[in-house]
Parts: sequence; C-alpha cells; structure tokens
Amino acid sequence: MYFLCMNCSAALVCLAEMEFLSTRSYFMKTISEKKYALPHLAIDAVAAHFLRFRRETKVMPVIWYQTLLAFVQRYSHELRKEDKKSLPSLLEKQNHELITPDIVL
Repeated sequence: MYFLCMNCSAALVCLAEMEFLSTRSYFMKTISEKKYALPHLAIDAVAAHFLRFRRETKVMPVIWYQTLLAFVQRYSHELRKEDKKSLPSLLEKQNHELITPDIVL
C-alpha cells in the first residue's frame, strides 16, 4: 500500500505542476478521493495548483470545482495556514453556484 501511495503522490505532484487540462483534473480528483495519506509535498503542490487560478479570468469547468471539493474535503486539515487563508479569495474569483458552497475549510 505504501508503494502505491508514493506513486500516486508523485503522479499528483506532476499533474499539479502541469498546465491545466480538464482530463488532468479528473485524475487529480480520483487520487484525492482515494484518501491516501499524502506527504506535505503533494498537498502543497495541489494547493499551489488551485491557487494559481486566482488570477484566471475564464470560468473553470465543473471537473475543476469537483476536484477542488474532493481535495479540500480530504486534506483541508493538512493545508498550510497561508493556503487556508488564500482559498476564500480563490473561491470569490472562481465560484460555482452549486459546488462552491460545499467547499468548507
């Protein structure tokens, strides 16, 4: 199990650092929903991935919000304080009327 978790952590870091594509979000969501005990490196990479979208003006696809929701539901207690403080500003910029209310820190 540990080996699988580390592979998924590495994959998550790679996906988070790549340019956004909705198909990549699908894989990030799937890994987040597995509820692995991820190292802080992976959690920080995914948090940084989402926080990059504070400056994005286009509306993100639903899978992006679903991925953010899955990540926050599982790993919100492991986020750094500065990331927790930055997430509300992200949610003001990137807001989905049905999914955003479920994203609670």
